[in-house]
Amino acid sequence: MRNLVIALHHWSKTTKRPKLNSSFYKKTNVDNYIELGNISGFFGVKGWVKLYSHSRPRIGIAKYQHFYLGEKKNAIVFTQIKKSGKNIVAHIKNVDSKEAAVGYVGQSLFVLQQDLPELENEYYWHELLGLKVINQKEIVLGKITEMMETGTNDVIAIKNDNGEEILIPYATSHFILAVDIEKGEMRVNWELDDN
Repeated sequence: MRNLVIALHHWSKTTKRPKLNSSFYKKTNVDNYIELGNISGFFGVKGWVKLYSHSRPRIGIAKYQHFYLGEKKNAIVFTQIKKSGKNIVAHIKNVDSKEAAVGYVGQSLFVLQQDLPELENEYYWHELLGLKVINQKEIVLGKITEMMETGTNDVIAIKNDNGEEILIPYATSHFILAVDIEKGEMRVNWELDDN
């Protein structure tokens, strides 16, 4: 089994915390596209836009070269992506005015799954979605439906067969015991309430 470290970029600092804002991070059902962020607004009047990035660090979105836009997954080319104060901003090729950028704002940005960097001894959060979660008493708690970044402790949302949700802190040193992607399961140190 691989270590329980999850990261978005192999070049980022490896920690015991996921490197992805997974409350927004989605693996789409359309081929192998991964939502990496969105175009969140305008930046100035010369066609620059603000990007909301799900990667950690947020500027990690600038490491990608091929982006796809919105539901139709049309290719989009950025001539530059950079940090500007608290914002990540980008210039869309051949878009040189705020008016020309209007149709892009609010659209999701995708990359192809195969464009994600190879990880060694780490997982992307989308690889954990759908895993069966089993506790130490061999009780199946359900399947992972969402991973949420909450600040100090990230949280795994699990839905059982009755539709009930179980939330487990993502703490690899205490609650998460093992992950086996090939078997499709995660082992946890978590007891169910008797109530």
